[in-house]
Order: sequence, then structure tokens, then C-alpha cells
Amino acid sequence: SAPVGASHTTSARGTSRFGTAQPHRAAARLSPRPHVTSSSSGASTSSSTSTSDACAAGSDDLPVRVYIEHTDAYQVVYHSNFFKFLWRAREAYVFGGGMATALDNLSFDPSAAGWDHLDVVAIDDCKFAQSAVLGDDLLVCTTLVGIGEGTLAMRQEVVRAADGALMLAATVTVAPTDINGAPAAIPPELRGACASGVGHADPTWLAEAAASMSVEGDESRGDENTAVSASDGDGTATTETAVTLFESELSLGRTRGASDADVLRWFERDRTEAIGGADALSALKERDGVIVVVSGMDNFRCRPGNIRSGTSGLTVNNRRMAGVRVRSRVEMRRRNIQVAFTQRLFDEDGACVARAEVVCTCLSRDAGRPVKCPDVLLEKFRAMLGGVGG
Repeated sequence: SAPVGASHTTSARGTSRFGTAQPHRAAARLSPRPHVTSSSSGASTSSSTSTSDACAAGSDDLPVRVYIEHTDAYQVVYHSNFFKFLWRAREAYVFGGGMATALDNLSFDPSAAGWDHLDVVAIDDCKFAQSAVLGDDLLVCTTLVGIGEGTLAMRQEVVRAADGALMLAATVTVAPTDINGAPAAIPPELRGACASGVGHADPTWLAEAAASMSVEGDESRGDENTAVSASDGDGTATTETAVTLFESELSLGRTRGASDADVLRWFERDRTEAIGGADALSALKERDGVIVVVSGMDNFRCRPGNIRSGTSGLTVNNRRMAGVRVRSRVEMRRRNIQVAFTQRLFDEDGACVARAEVVCTCLSRDAGRPVKCPDVLLEKFRAMLGGVGG
């Protein structure tokens, strides 16, 4: 069996060829990876048998084993933990030499170039295809799909090692930073190496995002990039959940801040509160035979440097017990089978520092098939949509 955390490549889809604990240095040039679709339901506990072509020769593949620490109340991998797996794989790929090798063996040492961390600034086209469960051996497959002046785009997929079944797929855009969290330069020769692959431009909103998330294409959002009221002025009530930035909340530490997985955990807390808390989720499962799972996410955007303990704008005063707030809007979709949450994270100054649209699907507890949202939950959301809930 493979050592957990060791990198390897695959000789064919779903067939492993394990190597050492050093990241595999891919032999192929940079090339785009086809986007893979999930099952028709898109739900994370779907019975889909879809597989991925991602773990083909030339990709860098990091083995991960699912332990108890990774699972949730439904005894499957907690959705934000997938993004910790993606984080590991990006670190192995970029700092272990796989990225440079993929660029025609270009001689490039990111650490020598001053790269210390890869800040996630965007996640797109994220599909939760199937559940991963305790004891599963997974592969996290990473391919570079573009290099801009300040960002790298990577297509990442999590598959089951035994059969190549797709668990999760996402396109992640990161901005290299130095040890102080300042933007690190991407050498022009790296950008030029993309000529035979796919082009990539830095997100247009990135240059404007130092103070708030003014995101291109964020239609009809009005003043959501600043402090917002409980009703947002349009008759649609929002939930609000406060988060105290204890040191344990910040995966990157008090001076570097939150990871994308941290932000997604905080978004989940607000979704749980919108549903009615843990007791409501338990009642849905036991009384109504329904579980609510994350099935997709798109347009995740995070301000470079995101949120740090004691942050005012981007100036760190290292103050303990700083706080942030999550606000969400709710929309029912697919004949009340799906619940879409438009979520925002605001710092203490009222600036929006992260956002995402997270889609949840109601599934039968026993059959794992999509079902309509129970009436009790619909009534709660209707009250919110009418501006009388919160």
C-alpha cells in the first residue's frame, strides 16, 4: 500500500503506480484538463459511478487516506476537508517540482523566487460528485491550466484510488505570496511557457480587491461589498452568523489568516443556522428521512490576504478576539430539491472579503436520491424570503 502523503503518478486511469514520498515530477507539457461532470443529481452522496480522466500520465497525484478526523455527522468526508486535500496537493505540485517539470522541465525553484504560500483567490466549477467515507484511499490530481501575471490556475480532482471514481472536481486560482504575505513575482518565462497550453489572465477583480470584493459579474448585488443591513434593502432577509477569530480558527496563523477551508467552515455554520441548527438537521433526518448535503459551489472569491486576526483593511494590528460576520441569502431551485445560498464574509470594517454560491441538495436518507425539501424547511425559507425571518 502507498504511504499516506506520498505522491505518485498513474499509468492508466484508476491504476496506481506508487513512488516515494517526494512529489512526482510529471513528464508531460502543460495541457488543459477536460472538465468532468458529476452525476445528474450532483449530490455528494449520489450513487453516481462517474469516473475521471484526470489521473492520467502527466498529472501529479497525491494519495490521501480518509480518517475519522475528516468525516462529518453523516459519516462522510466533511465538504471543506476536501479543500484541505486540494491544498496539500497544490503544495506538493508547486513546491515539489511537478509544476516546473510540467513546463518542459523549466528550471524554476519557487522557494528561491520568494514564494512562501499560495493564497486561494478563486474557486470555480466545483462539483461534489460522490461521498468519500472513512478508510477510503483517495488520489488528488493536479494539473496546471494557466499562468497569469499574479496568479496560477489549476484543475484539481479527488478520485477514489481503487476505481478512479470522481469525488470532487474544482478549478482553483491561487496568488503566490512571500513570507510576509505580500504578492510574489511570477517570472515572465513561466508565463511564456503557457504558449502551447492554455492562456490565463488574472481575474479582473483582483486589482480592485485590496479593500473589498468588488467582483466582476456580481450583478444586482448593490452594496454587498460594504456593510449591509439585515434585509439588504430589497425585501430578502439574510441570516447572519458571527465568528470570533480565535487562533484555532485560522489555519495559517494569526498573522497570515484564514485558508479557503476556514472560510467554507464559517459559511457552513451560517447555513446550519439558516436551517435551524443541529436539532433541526437531526429532526429532518430522523422525522422526515431527509439529509441536506453540499452538492456544488461556484464563484468562490477571496480577497488576497483574506482575513487576519485584528485586521483593519489589510493592516494587521494582531489584536486578539477580532470578529467577522457571515451573511447568506437563500433561493430554492429545481422544484424545491436544491437550496442555493449566496454567502458573504465581512470583516470588522464592513468590507466583504470572501463570497461564494453554495448549492445544497435534499436527499433521501435511505435511498440517497434527490427529494423535495420538506415542508417544515420550506416554510422556514419562505419566511426568510418574505423578509420576516432571519
